[in-house]
Amino acid sequence: MKKAIRQLDNPHFIKRIEIEGLLGKKNIIWDLDDVNVLVGHNGSGKSTILEIVKTALLGPNYLENSNGFFNKFDNVKVTLNNGIVVEADVANEAKNENNMLSIIRTMLQKRDTLKKSERKELEHVYNLLSEKKSDLGKLSSKKFIAGVNPFLSIDKNGNEKNNIFNFINIESISTFDMILLSKEEQDNNTDGESNYSQLDILINKEIVKLSRLILKTNTKTTEQYSLKTINDKIDILSLSRNNLTSIYSFIEKLNDFFSEEEKTFKLKDDGELIIDSHQRRILPKELSSGEKQLLYIFLKVVNSSDKPTILFLDEPEISMHLKWQQGLIDALRSINSSMQIIAVSHSPALIMKGWMPSMTDIKQITNIRGGF
Repeated sequence: MKKAIRQLDNPHFIKRIEIEGLLGKKNIIWDLDDVNVLVGHNGSGKSTILEIVKTALLGPNYLENSNGFFNKFDNVKVTLNNGIVVEADVANEAKNENNMLSIIRTMLQKRDTLKKSERKELEHVYNLLSEKKSDLGKLSSKKFIAGVNPFLSIDKNGNEKNNIFNFINIESISTFDMILLSKEEQDNNTDGESNYSQLDILINKEIVKLSRLILKTNTKTTEQYSLKTINDKIDILSLSRNNLTSIYSFIEKLNDFFSEEEKTFKLKDDGELIIDSHQRRILPKELSSGEKQLLYIFLKVVNSSDKPTILFLDEPEISMHLKWQQGLIDALRSINSSMQIIAVSHSPALIMKGWMPSMTDIKQITNIRGGF
């Protein structure tokens, strides 16, 4: 009953994931809850599952680099709590042309049902497709993502729009390599003394987003207070605290996690993040790699707290010590209480404190290809 109620409260969270042909040989059926941690040995396809599901939800334009991705699955079906289904297939141009030719051939066989002008037009299209198919046969077929995504639409300017973001945020955090940016990016993101890593730049961007979120929330509070009725006893300070709950929780959890490192975090009214270490003001780039990673994850979660969120986490435990791993899921849900976590991990510590029922071994949801 509780699960059914949660599904009604979060209609756009994922209820089931079905993948055919994962890594060429596996079929997957995975039923999800609010917190989901997928475990399994290296090379079993855990991270690939996250990437496939994101591609289905976000649309084919999400793929920045498709090299090799088309060989990792045949079909994916994502069912949301509200029953909406999103599907994506790996198709190829030659197969598409064959299907179209077959349809037109069938129509032309029913000559009596067609007007002369319609028949001539179909014959013209058939001939064009036949010529194109012949050309395609000389080349390797171009693969692409096709399918059905009811959230995708085209705006009046001809640009693709994904309406799923009207209902939820979709965030993704992967394991980080502490690599330097290109020379151009370094020049644009340096203080003149030292280079920034990729993660430093991501953190700085999220801090800017946090400032915007605070401004947006404060504006919302002012508008709400101006519209309250004369009998409404709530004061603006209480209203502000209520609207800023996620941001207060973000700072609280940061200070909890960093207490043993003797680092403290504060937020100024304009959203500037202040970090003190042993009574000395420091910049985010001065944190260790594990500390940066935790800060970045918390920032991503608080910045998505304006609406329900699906959070994909790929091995978030990397560079984190055991205590942080054990408290991570509770902390994220405290910052954003309306969030579905879909994580892959190698660390049992992540689910030790009350989240064992949320763990799924990939073997439990896998059938070797041959049918579900």
